[in-house]
Amino acid sequence: PATLVKGELPAPGQASPLVQDAARLDSELSADEIRSLRSLMADNERAINAPITSVVPRISSLTVNLSPGASLPLVRTAMNNLSVVTFTDINGSPWPQSDPPYNAAPKLFDVQYNENMVTITPLRPWASGNISVYLKGLSVPVILNVTSGETDTPSSSQEMDSRLDLRIP
Repeated sequence: PATLVKGELPAPGQASPLVQDAARLDSELSADEIRSLRSLMADNERAINAPITSVVPRISSLTVNLSPGASLPLVRTAMNNLSVVTFTDINGSPWPQSDPPYNAAPKLFDVQYNENMVTITPLRPWASGNISVYLKGLSVPVILNVTSGETDTPSSSQEMDSRLDLRIP
C-alpha cells in the first residue's frame, strides 16, 4: 500500500528539498562552477606545458674541415625533438661508422647510431657537450659540438637541426 506523505509537494519545475540536499551531498559546486574550475585547470596545464621558446626546425648541409685548428661542426638540438646527423663522402655516398660514437655528456644528451647516422636527443635544456664519431677508413674522429639552446640569447624562437648532413672530404 502507498504511504501518505504529509507536507506540500514542490511546484512543477521546482526540485524537492530532498533532491537539493542530495545534490549538495554529491557536490558542493554548481555545474557552472565545475566548468569554470575545469577551464582554469586546462589553462594552467597549457601554461605549464607550453615551450618557453618555439622551435624552428632546419635541414642543413656542411662540408667538414678536419684540419688542425678548424672549427668543429655544431649540432643545434631542442628539447622534445631529435636531431639526425648523416655522414657522407664528398660525392654524397653514405660513410659508415667503424665504432659506436662516444658521447661526452650522457646525462645531457641521448645518442643512438646506425650505419652512417647519429641521432641526438637532448635530455636537458641549455646544455652543451660533444660527441666523437669514428668513420670507417678515416684516421681521425669527427668531433661534433652539441647544444640544446643558447643561454646567451634570450629569444622567443630557437633554430635546431632536424637533420644535419655532413660531407667528409
